[in-house]
Amino acid sequence: MNPAIVRVRAKTILGIALENAWEQPGLILHAWVSLAARRCDVAGCLDHKLLYGVWHKDPATRTARYVVGLEVNEGSIPPEGMHLITIPPGRYARLAHSGDMGRIAETYQGLRCMMPETETPDMWRPTFEVYDTTQPIGPNIRVLVHEPVP
Repeated sequence: MNPAIVRVRAKTILGIALENAWEQPGLILHAWVSLAARRCDVAGCLDHKLLYGVWHKDPATRTARYVVGLEVNEGSIPPEGMHLITIPPGRYARLAHSGDMGRIAETYQGLRCMMPETETPDMWRPTFEVYDTTQPIGPNIRVLVHEPVP
């Protein structure tokens, strides 16, 4: 399956941030659990059925942050201990990941390898995953992975 190139509107995500996520990927699950506990603190949610996992590289420190959250209205104020991140509008390569979430990195690698030669990842814009919570929980859960392209 080839990735689709899609246009994405700007999205404001409010959630829990895990700093230096590349160095401690085992803690990502704990960020999701923390989001579940704080979900009632999220005001202005646009669609409570969709959850986002957002990888963002800080240009100043060159460290990776992973934010798990919900899309909220632009201008929302994060409660203490929560973080806002904006996914800028633009073009993204999108590929569906199905199955074991422990293997989602393979989907990211495959997505980058399958991109048309004219499309190279834009490493300073966030990469993100969209989780549709209306799906039945099972071994073939589907997650949409988005990689920014120029």
